[in-house]
Amino acid sequence: MRVNGYPGRLTAYFITPVLRWQRKPFANGVAPFFDLGVGASYFDETRLLTRATKSVEFVSHFQFEDKLAFGIEFGERQRGNATLMFFHYSNGDRVAPNDRIDLYGLGVAWHF
Repeated sequence: MRVNGYPGRLTAYFITPVLRWQRKPFANGVAPFFDLGVGASYFDETRLLTRATKSVEFVSHFQFEDKLAFGIEFGERQRGNATLMFFHYSNGDRVAPNDRIDLYGLGVAWHF
């Protein structure tokens, strides 16, 4: 689906090595962690329309990805976790214009 010439979906592929700093669990079993990653991504579209109806022109399908995350592991053997994530995508000023996009996420998981 396209809206005013802009795609209604986006598919992205990425590879991002992540460094994690994690504290040993507190007495209550909660273990906080911090992730930092820098990698590469490929978007199948180069034009996006944000919620504010502002267009984002990537020019290139290749983008750099920066990732920051803060979270906690909890439960028996830290089998659960909750993570707040921030992703930044740009072409690193390789090609003009260098439109950027920032994404935020919240993840909750339970390891079986």
